Amino acid sequence: MKSIFFFDIDGTLTLSGTLPDYNKEMLLKLKSLNHLTFICSGRPFAYVDKIFHGLVDGYILSNGRYIYYHDQVIFDYPLTSQQIEKYSTICDQYQADYTFISDDKFYPNKPRITNDINDPYTKGSIYPWKKEDIKVYVMDIFYQNDTQFNQLVQAFKNDLILNNHFGHFSADTSTINHTKGDGIKKLYEYLNEPLTSYGFGDGHNDIGMFKEVDYKIAMGNAVQELKDMATYITTDCNQQGIIHALKHYRIF
Repeated sequence: MKSIFFFDIDGTLTLSGTLPDYNKEMLLKLKSLNHLTFICSGRPFAYVDKIFHGLVDGYILSNGRYIYYHDQVIFDYPLTSQQIEKYSTICDQYQADYTFISDDKFYPNKPRITNDINDPYTKGSIYPWKKEDIKVYVMDIFYQNDTQFNQLVQAFKNDLILNNHFGHFSADTSTINHTKGDGIKKLYEYLNEPLTSYGFGDGHNDIGMFKEVDYKIAMGNAVQELKDMATYITTDCNQQGIIHALKHYRIF
C-alpha cells in the first residue's frame, strides 16, 4: 500500500549536516517501493536541494511556508513586512542577533555573516536590506545564554515557536499560525488522494508535523514534548533510528 513519509533533517536524517549513506539508501529504497517521500524542515530550498536532489519526491521547507514538488513550487507563503518589522523589533529589544532567510540567501541584522564558498545558501549574506524589498520565510535567532533564550521564548509566545539548536546558541523559528503541519495540510489538498502518513522528527518545530500524520515517530534524541506525542520512539539519529522504525512498522 502506498504511503507518504515526512522527514525532518537536523537530528533526524543528518548528523552534523552530513547525510549518512544508510539514510541515503533508505530514501532511495522507499522511492523504489513507490512510496512518496518529503523532506519537512525549517531549512531553505538551496540548502536542502544540495543534499536531497533526486533522493525524495519533494520538500516542505521553511517550517511549512515553501513547498516544492515535481520540480515546481506549489506553495509559497512568505512573511509579511509587518511580521519582519515586529520580529526585528523584539530581537533588538533583547539585544539578540537574527537573520531572515529566503529560498537561497539570508539577511542578517548586521554584517557579521560573510559570503563564503561553503555557504549553504548559495547566494550568501545580503546587508543592508529593507523589509519591503525582501521575500523571506523564516527567521533564525542567535542568543547569548539560556536566560536570554528564555526571555525571547516569552517575548515571542504569541507569534513564534523557537526551535532551540542546543549547544549552538541559535534557534530557528516558525509562526504559530503556520507550521510544518499547515504545510502538510496544503500538500494533502494538492495531492488529493488517501495516503497513510508517517512523520519523523526530533525538535519543537516538528510538533505541527506530528499533528497531521498518522504515525508519529520521535527520534531517541528528540525533545520530550515530541516524545510525549509519539506513536513510536525509535533509536537516536546516529543509531539508524529511521531504519529501526521502518522495520518496526514492517515497511522494509
